[in-house]
Amino acid sequence: MDLKSMGRKIKEQRIKNNMSQERLAELVDVTPSYISNLESGNRSASLKTTLDIVNILNMSFDYLMFESMTYNDKEFEIDKNLQELRNILERIQDKDLIQEYITYCRGIADSMLEIKNK
Repeated sequence: MDLKSMGRKIKEQRIKNNMSQERLAELVDVTPSYISNLESGNRSASLKTTLDIVNILNMSFDYLMFESMTYNDKEFEIDKNLQELRNILERIQDKDLIQEYITYCRGIADSMLEIKNK
């Protein structure tokens, strides 16, 4: 885990979201100097704080944690969609219903691909 890389990514995404360090700190419930230290790579965050930051900044946890991953607008849209699917599955909270939902989605995806490939 490279703290400098993580800090750079947090800063880039914060700026991309037109958000000040003060506003991010307020939303995460930390001090602005804490955010500054994260962004400069001088400090690491707890898992809870890290998850709060990635959710507020609409970025993926994987992107933040792994240096080798690339990140662009297309991937960002995919990440948002995957997060939405995850939220749906978390609301269901029933393994049998989740399996039915996955089967249903797979069928729709297969049908959409067939139509697209015609």
